[in-house]
Amino acid sequence: MKSSYTASFKDLLKESFSQEKQISPGETIQVTVLSIGKDFVSINVGNKAEGLIKTSDFISATGILKVKVGDEIKAIVESPENSMGRLLLSYKKAHKIEAWDNVLDMYKKGNPVLGVITHITKGGFAVDIGIPAFLPQSQIDIKPIRSPEKLIKKEFRFTIVSLNEISKNVILSRRFLLESEFLSKREKTLVRLKEGAIFQGHIKNITPYGAFIDIGGLDGLLHLSDISWIKSYNSREVFKLRQNITVQVLKINPETNKISLGVKQLCSNPWLNILDKYPLNSWHPGIVTKITSFGILVSLSHDVEGFIPISELSWNKPLMPPWHYAQIGQVVNVLVLQINRAAHKIILRLKKDDESPWLQIQKDYKVGDIIRGKISQVTTSGLFITVHKRAAGLLHLNNLFWTKHINPIDYFQINEQIETVVLHIDTLREQLSLGLKQLTHNPWISHILEQYPRGAILKKSISSITDNGIFIELEPGIGGFCHISQMIGEYRKTKKSLRSFKTLKIGNIMEIMISKINISTHQISLSMKAVINAKRAFYNFKLNNKLHNKKSFNDLGTLGDVLSKWNHAHNKKEKVNKNKAGVRHVLKK
Repeated sequence: MKSSYTASFKDLLKESFSQEKQISPGETIQVTVLSIGKDFVSINVGNKAEGLIKTSDFISATGILKVKVGDEIKAIVESPENSMGRLLLSYKKAHKIEAWDNVLDMYKKGNPVLGVITHITKGGFAVDIGIPAFLPQSQIDIKPIRSPEKLIKKEFRFTIVSLNEISKNVILSRRFLLESEFLSKREKTLVRLKEGAIFQGHIKNITPYGAFIDIGGLDGLLHLSDISWIKSYNSREVFKLRQNITVQVLKINPETNKISLGVKQLCSNPWLNILDKYPLNSWHPGIVTKITSFGILVSLSHDVEGFIPISELSWNKPLMPPWHYAQIGQVVNVLVLQINRAAHKIILRLKKDDESPWLQIQKDYKVGDIIRGKISQVTTSGLFITVHKRAAGLLHLNNLFWTKHINPIDYFQINEQIETVVLHIDTLREQLSLGLKQLTHNPWISHILEQYPRGAILKKSISSITDNGIFIELEPGIGGFCHISQMIGEYRKTKKSLRSFKTLKIGNIMEIMISKINISTHQISLSMKAVINAKRAFYNFKLNNKLHNKKSFNDLGTLGDVLSKWNHAHNKKEKVNKNKAGVRHVLKK
């Protein structure tokens, strides 16, 4: 009984082995992934047999494992069972054969293929499209690539330019696809392109004056002034390369093919009703967006920005730098002082009215009051004098002395006490004008007019020389100016600077005439030419009237005396000639 059972089992086992399909090296078979190890992937080849495939066969060009347990794949048998009874197979070889068939099919149909750039080679790039392929450098893009190394391990779509089945060489091009897509986008854009049209685009280039936007095969300029209703100072602070953006076509120039784009035009203009939203002398919260050396920018809303000048930050003097009063991102309450709707400007104030020292100044002082204060600042244009712990008045250069012309920096010291008179108070503009010379009598009203009347002829020395005239010192602290047009001889006709004449030196005595006195500006105009004209008038008067008793020209006095005598004699002579000739009119010279 036992031998019969054993015989029948042997027959059954022999029969099952005879029915199994024999697997030969080089054969491509369908297998199932059982497990994945560090070096090998275990697979089921059927008939209760197992095999091994190197794990590296499943690593893609980008370093990703492209297999998981349960996947059914094709592999080529490389060798029969090893000592452990397992077959050795290759997924890479099977995949390459399959990939080659797919590439050949895509090439014949003209379809693009996906591939990963693996590394840079001579003249181009190596690309993995399932099989090794070559991409010439000129075919990587429409424009030159500055950093080709950044393309490694990145996946792109390519067109197969040529394929050699014998040598297995494949040449690719990405540029063909990009050009085709570019022309397609361009045609669609041209159909929609008109002023007012809205496009989705991306930023291609950023410049100091704006950004160039690709709106689909066409580039347009988004100028800095059309980015936002809030003034933009630097387009690089607003945009990033390849950033997506919605724009509106503002203008199309068919002659130059230039397109002007805008972003702020997509929103309503907030400046049309700005006075309704931000009335003058109203307080509003805002966010500090920028701090400069001359003030602070405050955002009142997403599309309205105002400016706080440094003078409107605090009543306290001297003022601290702007960043002492606020920080970027801080919420501040500001007062609207001025609005220029045309220029899109709002002037704000941070300091509060109830803290203003000018209300007290208006109560304490009036025009004509003599006050004493401390010099807080000295400039070339005048002095700032502290008359209140948080306010100062200006003593301008023109109000220092009646006759002296000095540089305040050389004459006054900070913290020096000085007595002045109040000339003007403007609480609205926060201005207090002070005077020093007004404490004394004005010499121009009496002394100068009496001492130097118009027409007086003097001999005085040159105090300074300019390009177009000379200054003559009449007395210490008082001088006059003789313009080049009122000079004589070679000086009057020259086109060169008077400083170039060696014969013209400081200290030279010049004979001049007082031709004009301006009391309000404290200016005296002198003339050398008028002296010559006066001498000619005198000698004509002397010759016509035979006045030989006058020995000296200067004895005649001023030009007014000479001209009055000459005119009297000249008119008398004309009257005699008129009676003799019997004419009705005599032409005067």
